[in-house]
Amino acid sequence: MQDGEMGRSDLKPPELRTLVIDDEKNIRATLEMCLQGLGCRATSVATADAALDAVEREAFDLAFLDLRLGGASGIDLLPRLLASRPGLAIVIITAYATFDTAVEAIKRGAVDYLPKPFTPAQIEHVGRRIGTRP
Repeated sequence: MQDGEMGRSDLKPPELRTLVIDDEKNIRATLEMCLQGLGCRATSVATADAALDAVEREAFDLAFLDLRLGGASGIDLLPRLLASRPGLAIVIITAYATFDTAVEAIKRGAVDYLPKPFTPAQIEHVGRRIGTRP
């Protein structure tokens, strides 16, 4: 690079660190691939315990959390994740969307609630909104 020139990579915003927490392997893989396509760094886990371990090891910016994790509840896991990582933006994802669970998720600290199936455009919208938070 010559003096006064700035490479394109210098203009990119910082990479959003994302965590996908879902017990369905194909959902994890699809969401991870979508997030990586948007320029995010994506990690995925299948269980509540693995999610808690992940947030202890790494500072994520955004997490997509399934409402039902096998025998565990995403709603119950949500405050535990926030206690470990205050400021973590958590989006509840679910195939069992109801008004009551959406309200409960927001009350417990979720920033958004997406019913499955969601589109790549919805994921991109959430990522952009979280990526521009102060």
